[in-house]
Amino acid sequence: MDTAFTRVLKEERRGRILVPDILCFSDYVNDKQKILDTIITALKSNSYTPKGLMAIDVPNDNYWIRPGAVPLFQDSILYNALAYYIGEKVNSKLCPTVFSSRFSSHGDLYPAIRQWRNFEGAFWNSVQASNDSSYIVITDITSYFTNINLATLKINVSTLLGNPTRANQKILDVLFDKLLLTWAAAPMHPGFGIPQGADASSIISNLFLHHVDDRISRIRGLKFFRYADDMRFVAKDKITAKVSLGSLIKVLRSIGLDINKSKTKVLSKQEAIRILPDPLSADFDKIEKLIKKKNLSSFKESIPLLEQIFDYSVGDKDPLYQRHISFVINRLILLRKYLSKNNKFIDRVSRVLLSKLEPWPGCTSDIARFIRYFPNADRKRLIIGFLKSKDNIYNWQAMYLLDALLRFNSRCITEDDIDYFEEVTHDDRAHTLCRSKAILLIGKFGNQHRRHDLISIYDSATDTIIKRAIIVGCQQLATAEKERFYSIVKKDVTTQCTIKYVGSLAKPRYFEEEEWAPYDIPDTGTY
Repeated sequence: MDTAFTRVLKEERRGRILVPDILCFSDYVNDKQKILDTIITALKSNSYTPKGLMAIDVPNDNYWIRPGAVPLFQDSILYNALAYYIGEKVNSKLCPTVFSSRFSSHGDLYPAIRQWRNFEGAFWNSVQASNDSSYIVITDITSYFTNINLATLKINVSTLLGNPTRANQKILDVLFDKLLLTWAAAPMHPGFGIPQGADASSIISNLFLHHVDDRISRIRGLKFFRYADDMRFVAKDKITAKVSLGSLIKVLRSIGLDINKSKTKVLSKQEAIRILPDPLSADFDKIEKLIKKKNLSSFKESIPLLEQIFDYSVGDKDPLYQRHISFVINRLILLRKYLSKNNKFIDRVSRVLLSKLEPWPGCTSDIARFIRYFPNADRKRLIIGFLKSKDNIYNWQAMYLLDALLRFNSRCITEDDIDYFEEVTHDDRAHTLCRSKAILLIGKFGNQHRRHDLISIYDSATDTIIKRAIIVGCQQLATAEKERFYSIVKKDVTTQCTIKYVGSLAKPRYFEEEEWAPYDIPDTGTY
């Protein structure tokens, strides 16, 4: 459980959470032992009751939305501990050509980027080694996380664990009866779906397809590869490819799943080699080699290549634009110390990316990450303009943009901007995460009067996230008023850790920096 606490914090701070916490859970660190004791005591007495999920719809760039949902902190720790225990125990029983959520011999989860690259490498090695009459199948599963049948999943996990010890049964009961089935009651249809957006869910969901993996990998004349819900076959001929795809469809439908027709391709070897590889992969490799030299001349040499990739990705003919945009953003952030503040390329990237907020809502987390590292008044103006526009319809998108504004300095933020933050703060229809970000923005950029007004919200607030935001937002109140407010709210057990956190700060802080490197973020795309 202690290790799970650390993993949840690390996962949050690396920016790998679909629905991030407002403070990356940093205010819980000082209460670590108390939180762990509370979880263990409740488990021993069989009285553990999970909280609801923090849910928010996540848009894709075809305006389709997928449900994003993550457990709150205490539940995340327990969920993570159970998932890692199960994942490590059954790792050796999984099909060797399944690359997602795999564990090392030391019990560590291999990094996603490493496993994705291993998946692609194994697939392409198999393609190259196949005969000229071979055929390739590319497919994935429609709404995978949402449609996982929890009763079937529990049977699969139990079978993989094998020995039905009391300890294993207890783990299964807590994972399914206490956590997953409770969360699946709403907003997902009862008995189906697991929260999407955390390592624990990736580990557990990976096990749902074990029998599918076993069935398909036994087909003669077929090489089968899987990463999460992405599947690829290398078949000895077209007939084998078609029969194998039919078999996959049937076995998936037997557990309530189906393939994504729009992403399914059956190609000859020659077609696959011509169509599937990323046309920019050679440029990627060249840029990586230049950056790893770690000298100024190689950094300068990489910039024109990054410009070429950027120009190609923002055109109308790049099916892998998300992957390419992510690559450029991450490398520019990595090179930020060597780029002039008035760099024309950075200015152009910023303008183009912010103009893409409407057609590319699914790229917002990457765009916001870029703006955090390259803030200025013009970029702030474009963000505020979008937030106030009719195009601002996705809470997930607004949350990331509001968060990016927290990285700006006070010279960029106007009174009109703070008026807008107050509108969001007092809008009961706004998502909790958007309101909490607006509260933090008022705390950082508002005057004493505006911070004082936050106190009046606390008494009527029922959501712990809003309360935590208010406590942090009030840290620059006049000393007497701040101490009076904190002395009252410290009686609230749900926010005592946040008051301790604020008291431990050497200077005011309204956000936690993510601990990430571009190499931690998979530059993956969908064919």
